[in-house]
Amino acid sequence: MDVLEIADALSRAIMDRDLESIRTLYADDVRVWHSYDRVEQDRAETLDFLRGFFEAASEVLYTDIRRVRSEDGYVQQHVIHVTFADGRRIEPRPACIVAKVEGGKVTRIDEYIEPRRAAA
Repeated sequence: MDVLEIADALSRAIMDRDLESIRTLYADDVRVWHSYDRVEQDRAETLDFLRGFFEAASEVLYTDIRRVRSEDGYVQQHVIHVTFADGRRIEPRPACIVAKVEGGKVTRIDEYIEPRRAAA
């Protein structure tokens, strides 16, 4: 798969709340870092976090998606919209993902989300 196809597949898996597809796209030693907490997670920690997030969210939507190839992966900008099962919504916020891809797997993600809104 081309890196932009991997980017599209990962975005679709997140919007579909499909943990198995995400697991397949991530390398075993993937590292995921978030700007809002400055914590780097391994694969198991990331999948556990996403599992809880997906259980709480009834809808996750990316809009205004823009992607470009980078030397070792891709950069994606988008706006994330989240609706929780109880009907609460997080104000849409801009995000940027800088991803490294090796051997058809995502090996690193640095995710930047506007901090004022990330905790809402």
